[in-house]
Amino acid sequence: MTVIRAEDKFLPQIPYTPFAQYAGSSILREVVSRPLEGLGNNDIKLPVDGFVGHYTHDEKMKPVHLGVVSDTYELLQMRELTDGAEAAMFDHFGGDPEILDTVKVTDRSARKGAWVRRSYQVDAFAEKIDYREAGIKTGTTVAAKFDITTGFDGQTKTVLTCGLLDLVCDNGMVRMTDGDSVSRKHVKGTTADFFRTWMTDGMLKFADGIAEIRAMADSLVDPRAVDDVIKALPGMSERKAARMIQRVETEMQDRGRHAYAVLSAFTYYSSHDDVWFPVKKTGNDNVEDTLAARQAEVTKWVGSDAFKSLLAA
Repeated sequence: MTVIRAEDKFLPQIPYTPFAQYAGSSILREVVSRPLEGLGNNDIKLPVDGFVGHYTHDEKMKPVHLGVVSDTYELLQMRELTDGAEAAMFDHFGGDPEILDTVKVTDRSARKGAWVRRSYQVDAFAEKIDYREAGIKTGTTVAAKFDITTGFDGQTKTVLTCGLLDLVCDNGMVRMTDGDSVSRKHVKGTTADFFRTWMTDGMLKFADGIAEIRAMADSLVDPRAVDDVIKALPGMSERKAARMIQRVETEMQDRGRHAYAVLSAFTYYSSHDDVWFPVKKTGNDNVEDTLAARQAEVTKWVGSDAFKSLLAA
């Protein structure tokens, strides 16, 4: 079976940009739709109505089956999304190569490429956060992070997220509010144009997030009150709460007894598969999916009345 056909219409090759060095990434390989067929008696080919198969190729141009989806599935190439995000960054920084060349790009994939993500770490937005209120001389530095996630097997929406990343530790991004993310199923109208305005506006969201982080670092908390808050978080199980309380204690030893240390424990949970918070393996390459779900869970915790009570205390 041939994966790429002459009639397949793909995006034109992009001109040179500061991101051109990442243009050959495997997550940007084109995905195509193909009709499905079954075999009846005497090997008669039978069309499978209502469904199509999605395929890409490996580094040797061999076909890679990604999944079966409805024939109404709106196929959105990952490169359309990354081109839009990179154009928004280019415009926001006026094409300044001294800034754009410092943007760090990380690509991830799972399920043989049926799930893909590109992350941008934008150090141009980096700000120092101090822990002086907690009596700690050292502080940390947070930078902007922008994620694009999509999939091709019907299991993943297209999701764009902006948030903040602590550069001193290896914890993941925190998304402060639901407004820091936009998602859409692969239905008619799910095109790069749908996300383009949000991409542009996303460049303006980081200043507000920095102010919130600073407020947390200045908000000293009673560890006993933190225990009660963690137990009251949405969807928090007793077992997870016990582990989270222990993780908060570890963060507070390094950062001080403030609300940002609590947030740091949350972002550790959303970015690590380890002895603290192991991911239950299903044999279906599910770690990245699980961590993405945890990230959304942390956003709910940060926006909850329970967590906000720490800042109001």
